[in-house]
Amino acid sequence: MITLAKFCIWTTVVLLLYSYLIYPLIMKYLARSNPGVNNEYTPDYTPKVSIITAVYNEESILKEKFDCLEKLEFPRKNLHIFFGSDKSTDRSNEMLRAFEKKNDHVTFIPFNERRGKIGVINSLGEMAIERFGQSEDHIFLYNDANVMIPPDLVKRIAANFSDGKLALVDANMMSRNLSKMGISRAERAYINREVLLKHWEGQVWGTLQGAFGGCYGLRSTFFIKVPPNYLVDDFYISFNAMLNGGWAVNDLNAKCYESASHDIWQEFKRKSRISAGNYQNLSFIFGMWNKARLPLKFCFLSHKVIRWVGPFLMLFSVLSLIFLWIEGESFYGALFWISLIGAIVIPLLDIIMSRLGRHVDILRKIRYFIMMNIALLTGFFKYVKGIQNSFWEPPKRV
Repeated sequence: MITLAKFCIWTTVVLLLYSYLIYPLIMKYLARSNPGVNNEYTPDYTPKVSIITAVYNEESILKEKFDCLEKLEFPRKNLHIFFGSDKSTDRSNEMLRAFEKKNDHVTFIPFNERRGKIGVINSLGEMAIERFGQSEDHIFLYNDANVMIPPDLVKRIAANFSDGKLALVDANMMSRNLSKMGISRAERAYINREVLLKHWEGQVWGTLQGAFGGCYGLRSTFFIKVPPNYLVDDFYISFNAMLNGGWAVNDLNAKCYESASHDIWQEFKRKSRISAGNYQNLSFIFGMWNKARLPLKFCFLSHKVIRWVGPFLMLFSVLSLIFLWIEGESFYGALFWISLIGAIVIPLLDIIMSRLGRHVDILRKIRYFIMMNIALLTGFFKYVKGIQNSFWEPPKRV
């Protein structure tokens, strides 16, 4: 039992170091010597593009969203904008109707019963296919209502699809209104690393591990209806496209913008919801495992699976440390107390420092890492309990 406990502890350390540190270094090294899968990029390629946006109570940001859409540098004859409102109760429907009336390339659908984001984008995708057909030259641009799109974004995303291998192109999400207050900077630092890692995965093998979801393009031939109770539609759509032979990449120059989240509790709830969706996707992917290319399996296990099981590995390691301490292993007993004090004291110290107006970057990042893993555990139990729908609330951002 003592040997097994030690094995559990050091296996956890090795796996987490591998996923968070060694694997990104491997992908960075491989990307340096790889020109990228998208070698046929044609800047003036202008396919048909359907912009698809689900809305729920977004009146505070719709005016800015409309301003962005009206400035797009893309041929109107090849562009159509689809908005679906998931029974919004604020002024969103009124604003969307006015925008539709003003622009003949806009379609607005006010759904009378809540169906969740998945139900909305499934319906809008089918409408887009009715309008432009399902072909190699018809691109969906999924984007969240709170994501602001620069004038050249659609043209940049669409041009990537001149490479016939590509099924999906992810944009580079940038945060606005970063602040020392809250967790926006820690969140931004994490996302920056994830963007680069996904970019390298796409560059080397076309195996980007899930679009970020706020804004990405999908070739319409890879459109699939997401199960209505799924919570993370972007990962489901991304992985399904790769399972069916498409390649997925990230375009670092295709920048779009959203306001940062500062409230750690709001971010915790969001990550718990995403985590529950991750475990949904895990069961789906393992059911389709034989269809995956070897590089796709390697990246998925290295980048996602190890991190998703990380909280359980850490729990087993803590229990092993307690067992070894009781058995008289003083070194492991010291490790237990260091881990316990770190997991409790560092977040508390960060909270106290924040209230005193002092912000220590390393403390905030450690607190953020702990919060992410607790959110993963919470999401797992939500998944086990059963997920009935994909209803969502717009994030509170500033």
